[in-house]
Amino acid sequence: MKHRIYILVAVLGVMLLALPTVVLATESIVPREMADMTQAEWDVLRLTNIERAEEGIPLLVATDVMQEVVHIRSSDLEEVYSHTRPDGSVPWTALDEIGVVYERAAENIANGFFDAETVVEAWMNSEGHRRNILNEKLRLMGSGNSSRYWAQMFATEKDIDCVAIDLDTDHWYFTLELENGTIAYAPFDVESTPIVDGTVTFDYPGTTAISIPEEWIEEMSNPFVDVSASDYYYNPVLWALETGVTAGISDTEFAPNRICTRAEVVTFLWRAEGCPEPETAENPFTDVSSDKYYYKPVLWALEQGITAGTTETTFSSNDTCTSAHVLMFLWRANGTPEAETDNTFALTYADKYYGDAVAWADVAGFLTDTVGTGVFVPNSDGLRSHIVTYLYVNAGSPSV
Repeated sequence: MKHRIYILVAVLGVMLLALPTVVLATESIVPREMADMTQAEWDVLRLTNIERAEEGIPLLVATDVMQEVVHIRSSDLEEVYSHTRPDGSVPWTALDEIGVVYERAAENIANGFFDAETVVEAWMNSEGHRRNILNEKLRLMGSGNSSRYWAQMFATEKDIDCVAIDLDTDHWYFTLELENGTIAYAPFDVESTPIVDGTVTFDYPGTTAISIPEEWIEEMSNPFVDVSASDYYYNPVLWALETGVTAGISDTEFAPNRICTRAEVVTFLWRAEGCPEPETAENPFTDVSSDKYYYKPVLWALEQGITAGTTETTFSSNDTCTSAHVLMFLWRANGTPEAETDNTFALTYADKYYGDAVAWADVAGFLTDTVGTGVFVPNSDGLRSHIVTYLYVNAGSPSV
């Protein structure tokens, strides 16, 4: 006699604070066909699949039937927060009510979480929940949320290998036709379904690779609505994002024309150098406290002779950095190299304190994109787009 396998795990939640993350411009949207599934519930599946992908485990898919089942359970939880249903029966009776013929099943429940990120994080930090999420023998998942109550219902049925798969590139989700005729859905996310050599493969039994046009790849690599592929700072911005030099001012905005402060510029430069530890903790600046994000960058920049303070005791972190200042910082960071003395910038600014830095920057190719016309305005405001471009060129213009 074949026995069904059941796994039950519950967690009581607390409020958790999540660090901001970069959201792809191609964020996966819950399929129109899954009308009873909320975006938060869809995101639980997306985040669960990311965890499975990191372990090399086949991904999960959602069906309208599994959603119906899990919504029954999440509603149950409002009455009785337990794996025992309000009528005293086990949770699998919800599967039986809908007519799901399953070989194995598992359930996670949670209480007290307000978004998909924190509830999945809590489940992953709990051994029993994590075991369910990473159970490679499970294939289907429903995600339900009712008030602060969350439920994950996992199941495996017969004949559910994939026979056909498609990718919706308007809302970024996969549609799978399974052997038993079931239509299933799953989110596209570069963390769980990375693009390799222009194709994406959804790791589920029976699936085949789907070719991705080059323009889609370009769109997915850029989360910022204010940065386009035609902008000279396009690659520098993506490089800065990838290397951690700087993120956007929001998930979808980079603000290329935003003015940078002295603190921001030395921080960008410090990060581009790999975040080196200052050799001393001695801090001469009364306006730079140890709890500021730029504390170590400022001390490092002072040690390296990249910049001093505006006085002996003040750094003036929030002062605007001019274009000349930015190039001076970078020139000093490179060891104050000499440059040709007969180029346009060297001759124009020979008597200025920043003359050698600007001449070097021109010869090194730093100003090709940011100036272009040959007009350099040293006292103009240093912009985020300029600064990441300088740092990108300084890093050798790596591919992104």
